Amino acid sequence: LVSPWEIAPGRLVSPTGNTNIAYSSAYLSQSQTIPLPSSGTTFRLVNLAPGATASFPAEEERMRVCCVAQGTVDVRLGCNRDKGGGEEEKGDGEGKVKEFQIGPNGMWTVDVGWECNLVNVYHVAAAVHVVGVVDAGEEV
Repeated sequence: LVSPWEIAPGRLVSPTGNTNIAYSSAYLSQSQTIPLPSSGTTFRLVNLAPGATASFPAEEERMRVCCVAQGTVDVRLGCNRDKGGGEEEKGDGEGKVKEFQIGPNGMWTVDVGWECNLVNVYHVAAAVHVVGVVDAGEEV
């Protein structure tokens, strides 16, 4: 059963009326980036129908944490800077590329300065949650 607010407007506002506190699947399916009430944190739902692609360009201020909520996707990370990591590495050090396949509940990061391309080459839909976080420049 879908609650009426989930259809329109698709989000709930806090009792004080100044902050969105819940977002419906229908609202998030518009593949827009949602700013969260935190220092530069964002959320985006990427839905990929069979055969669909999605991409997000490199950002200089924000790293992204991605998690497959449904399905399996092929991931291609590209960077013009010298950073390591990944399953398969191609390139000569200038424009490095990391390519891998990842399934349900798998998580990866897209570092500052990296772009990310997703492809769903399967016959079932895929969904990826993307959280953008301002890079503090420190590892925990």
